Amino acid sequence: MDVKVGHLQDPEDLQGLAHFCEHLMFMGTEKYPKENDYTEFLTQHSGSSNAFTGMDQTCYYFDVAPDALTPALDRFAQFFISPLFDESCTEREANAVNSENSKNLQSDMWRFFQLDKSTSSRKHAFWRFGTGNKETLWDGPKEKGVDVRARLIEWQEQNYSANLCKLVVLTKESLDDITKTVVDKFTPAPNRHLPPPEFPGSPYTRDELQRTLFVKSVRDVRTLELSFTFPDESAYYATKPGSFLSHLIGHEGEGSILSYLKKKGWANGMSAGAGNGASGFEFFKISVDLTKEGLDNHEDVCSVLFAYIDLLRTTPPSEWAFKEVAALSSLAFRYKEKSPPTTTSMHLALTMSRPFPREKLLSAPWKSTEWNPRIIRELVEERMRPEECRIMIASQEPVEGRTYELKEKWYGTEYTIVPISEKLLERKPASDFPGLALPKPNEFVPTDLEIKNKVEVEAPAKRPLSIRNNPTSRLWYKKDDRWWVPRAGAFILLRSPLVDDTALHSVQSRLFTELVKDALTEYSYDAELAGLSYTFETQGDGILLTVDGYNDKLHVLAKVVVEKMKELKVDEERLRLITDQLKRAYINYRLDQPYNHAAFYTGYLTSETAWTRDAQLAALEDVTPANLQSYIAEVLSRLHVEMLVHGNMLKDEAIGLSKLVENTFAPEPLTPEELRSHRALVVPEGKYLRRVPVGNPENSNSAIEQFTYIGDIYDDLERAKLSVFATIVQEPLFDDLRAKQQLGYIVSSGSRRSIAFMGLRVIVQSEKDAAFVESRVDAFWEEFKQTLDDMSEEEFDKYKTTVINKKLEDHKNMWEESSHLWLHIHAGWYDFEQRARDVPILQALTKKDIVDFFHRHFFASPSHPIRRLSIHMNSQRLQPEQVLALAPTIAQFNVPMDEAQLAAFVASRPTVEQVKGFATQFLDAAGKSQEEIERVLQVVDRLADQPTPEGVEVVEDVEAWKSKLIPAPYATPVAEYSDLISKV
Repeated sequence: MDVKVGHLQDPEDLQGLAHFCEHLMFMGTEKYPKENDYTEFLTQHSGSSNAFTGMDQTCYYFDVAPDALTPALDRFAQFFISPLFDESCTEREANAVNSENSKNLQSDMWRFFQLDKSTSSRKHAFWRFGTGNKETLWDGPKEKGVDVRARLIEWQEQNYSANLCKLVVLTKESLDDITKTVVDKFTPAPNRHLPPPEFPGSPYTRDELQRTLFVKSVRDVRTLELSFTFPDESAYYATKPGSFLSHLIGHEGEGSILSYLKKKGWANGMSAGAGNGASGFEFFKISVDLTKEGLDNHEDVCSVLFAYIDLLRTTPPSEWAFKEVAALSSLAFRYKEKSPPTTTSMHLALTMSRPFPREKLLSAPWKSTEWNPRIIRELVEERMRPEECRIMIASQEPVEGRTYELKEKWYGTEYTIVPISEKLLERKPASDFPGLALPKPNEFVPTDLEIKNKVEVEAPAKRPLSIRNNPTSRLWYKKDDRWWVPRAGAFILLRSPLVDDTALHSVQSRLFTELVKDALTEYSYDAELAGLSYTFETQGDGILLTVDGYNDKLHVLAKVVVEKMKELKVDEERLRLITDQLKRAYINYRLDQPYNHAAFYTGYLTSETAWTRDAQLAALEDVTPANLQSYIAEVLSRLHVEMLVHGNMLKDEAIGLSKLVENTFAPEPLTPEELRSHRALVVPEGKYLRRVPVGNPENSNSAIEQFTYIGDIYDDLERAKLSVFATIVQEPLFDDLRAKQQLGYIVSSGSRRSIAFMGLRVIVQSEKDAAFVESRVDAFWEEFKQTLDDMSEEEFDKYKTTVINKKLEDHKNMWEESSHLWLHIHAGWYDFEQRARDVPILQALTKKDIVDFFHRHFFASPSHPIRRLSIHMNSQRLQPEQVLALAPTIAQFNVPMDEAQLAAFVASRPTVEQVKGFATQFLDAAGKSQEEIERVLQVVDRLADQPTPEGVEVVEDVEAWKSKLIPAPYATPVAEYSDLISKV
């Protein structure tokens, strides 16, 4: 359901109200008042749900098992008929919104977006703070005597109306039946006959245009962005002028902006595109990922961009280029792979709010059908001038000659804003930049779209055939027998024990893949535009090349990539620039969300061979052009090629591709020992805890991952029990830890699987400290005993059916099927029919089986000790009670303290270093000796210490701990499939 209302309609004194409303719509209705009734029902019937609030749209969506659609729709309809907005959960959801906002405070994407809004004109609605927080939605209004709940209800009744709602229901039921159901369920939704919201005009007046914003980033990035305001292009859907201009400006082939900037050593990448607006306006943005030299020469980079726009201005729009784009968009629509049902229904609901003809709702967002050079020319000549532009330059350190003088209100982003330089307003012509040119015709446009050897089958094959096998290569092949589209995919794993056996080799492997992609940028970009793409990335046991798309020219792209891998000559200058990119990526990883780090460390502590980003960062310093060139030659000289070809390709074509790879590298074979993958490490008996400080000192969030080891991944019975238990526990845990206890926005649980073992993970990110959060998870397990005991057999059967239904779900598209086949090939189990084999085991499970499973794995006993590993990512920001623990120590000196000053300092969540600075300054001003100050600082050093729970062993030395663990067995095939092996 898309409702044509968003945060641009927030009241000025209650910013974030549309988002707040979205949260509370899930929390009960008059007909279904239990606040988690909706999510609980969906969980019991193979379903899920979510929602998001945009600038002028709020979209709610769910999926559910087919036999539960009608009662699910009944619950969903009540959102829009009689939401409760119950007082008991209103403040709690304000806390949830605040937690969501807190999660984004250190995200450059959110910071830059809000800075753009905050520096726009107050005469336009764009400036609003759409997420909201506790200050805007609760504390601030309460101080002014505002009844937030009453205002929320008033706002919802003034803005939600049936005529602004667009509903999509995707089902196998007949149109007559589903129409009757929808009419019955949704007709009571009030129709207030409201006009659709419009926000015409530009968010910027002359006071905000012709400005450059220099912005301090959280991450080590160097980004330049040109932003132009376009009118709403919905009326020109058949031409899509913004998309056409994006094709020209964002092109990466020969003569492109990116090609020119890379040759100058000023850019690593770029993008261009229209969108990100609301009804009445949108933006066209050109974004460039700069090198250090590019940042130093940012004005020259801007001159290149404006010169290319000048080339568009002086060259009449090209009809042949438009026809090429139109042909490719038509192909993309015709052979579009199926998306998950929620994605399809959500996108269609959003599309229905746009002014497209009803008969073109499916095709209009995709196809360009009408050549309109006038509107393209008008946009270039009137909207894409330096006078109509804003420039944002983001970096951690200010550009030479600039300082960050201002601070944005909501995110604290430091910036300064100055007029665009006269140099840029002069507009240098394209002739001043030799080499800039418009794109040439695309040689990768597919011409052979024939479906090969189409033969109807009773049921699609469940597994591929192994049609070629020798000491250096194995080829798996499956001819498409269900999708009948002119597409194919090839997975090519160059298996080598060297790729990840040391930190140095791991970074050399990564640099190899990045250098190959860099060298092929111009060549491969046309292929990507034409629906044929490749990825090239390191894996733990090798380097994986995938080529996917229209099969017509798949072999052409694969041949060029493979030959480039073999022939690559390490260019010192390109290596320098790509090493800089990788170095910054490793450093920036420290700034990722704490819950992502918690998940990483669980994997790191249970992997035989794995490297932290810090280890890789150190190894990066040892890379030279010479040793990288030598390493590449060594890897490619001895390897084993494992391949899967799946799709609209004949057996001979697949074999030809396999031979191409094998002949290009002509490798020596690996030994049987070298062919084995890295092993997982089994979590030993007991409870283990690894504490890691959050890398970003500005991030106030901590996080945990609690991983409870269950057993061998190929214990079919335990795997089935884990699937059912994970499904049962998911919603109650979320409801308790997030909705009721308000620990944080990020709360999730589910099974975690490696190649060899499985377990249940709980992830929570919170502004509370990690030890407290895990104590609440442990308390939940205690309380869950009763929940599980009280569960009826009928309710249990619903959860079991949910799991079975998911196991029986078919693949949605060819890529999903290919990925499934490759997963089992790469793992080495070749267990292609595992899901079908699980079903009868699941059907036989009883509630008692799950109760016993829960007690056996989650509560230690002499006969079955618990195996648990917890990761605590601890924020460097202290909790208020930790800071206040220093008060008795300072009180001994009988020095009066300003209580208001102290309260403000405590509320700021200072770090240990900041507390040291505060205490030193305070005591020094009071005339205390250095010895006295040192005594206090010793107490400060212990403020962040957390007690270790009884029975828990803290992992201090990771490598020593890992050295004691027992490796899981190597993967072995569940079947040899010798009957499938051909002698070809």
